[in-house]
Amino acid sequence: MHLLFLASGSGGHVYPCLSLIKKALLKHKITYLTIKNGFEEKVIDNLKNVNILSIDVPNQLKKYLKRPSNFFKLNKALKGIKNDLKNIDAIITFGGFVTFIGLLISFKLKKPLYLHEQNSVIGDANMLGQFFATKVFTSMDKTKHILFPKKTYNFGNPRMDEISSLPYFYQNNKSYNVLFFAGSLSSSSLNKMIEEVIKKEKNNNIHLFVISGDKNYENLKNLENEHVTIIKYEKNMIALMQKMDFIIMRAGATSISEIISLNKLSLLIPSPNVKHNHQYLNAKYLFDKKAAFMIEEKDVSSDEIIMLIDEVKNNLELQIEMKANLNKLKKGNVCENILLKIQNE
Repeated sequence: MHLLFLASGSGGHVYPCLSLIKKALLKHKITYLTIKNGFEEKVIDNLKNVNILSIDVPNQLKKYLKRPSNFFKLNKALKGIKNDLKNIDAIITFGGFVTFIGLLISFKLKKPLYLHEQNSVIGDANMLGQFFATKVFTSMDKTKHILFPKKTYNFGNPRMDEISSLPYFYQNNKSYNVLFFAGSLSSSSLNKMIEEVIKKEKNNNIHLFVISGDKNYENLKNLENEHVTIIKYEKNMIALMQKMDFIIMRAGATSISEIISLNKLSLLIPSPNVKHNHQYLNAKYLFDKKAAFMIEEKDVSSDEIIMLIDEVKNNLELQIEMKANLNKLKKGNVCENILLKIQNE
């Protein structure tokens, strides 16, 4: 089969797509349609044997509604790659605005459309797309606002397969390693809280690793010492996470799949600044299953963080219970199950 993939906007959409592409390459011809200057262009350098197409169009619906001429620009762009798409057998999208583009291509080519939803609540584009999709694949069970359960399959996030296939990392830390990662959705209050934790944490058996990003790097770098490591940007997040005992981070879909796959104890602080409050629902998915801790940003404090780290560090029974609950959420053969459903349609 010749499969067309579309994923853009953020790592939450793009990384699961890349994981599925790598598996699909073993049996299928792959074309990946990207948006010029989109996030995906930063991470596809090492993607081999894939026909990569790029169109220079806006990547947000509001830009089309504000300037309707952009619809004509999109139509012209798709006409420009018409010959590259003529042998496509199926279209697979991962949410975000490009799902609308995938839907348009599906109509034009009269080919089936497949959707993947990474979050615990379906996004706007996938909400519309599910009416026309042949199948819908989800990462979490009981995803909210799924309207067609009979054609929906909860196989998991393709990212899980890639992480689970990594060699086992034997953790032999001399210290109790804690990672703070607020990601691109950090806030001034969260950054201030991280600074306070660094200043207040006096346990020499705890080593704090903080991924600061560009904006907060200089402020935090001054607080670095033998028990605190400040990292501006980490290219290999999985390798770093493997070395951690406890992780404090946002609750994006990719983060959730990584925590489950790596079997890592975590505190999730969902961003309040996302559509449909999906990070809160993602975090609650793990919290309700006693597989992670969760604190809303408005309630978080440095003292509470320090107390929680200390509690988890010294409670082996709690660690064992939470890791067992995480194991129950792992899903195997995610990519294979998705591809089999597409092949057998």
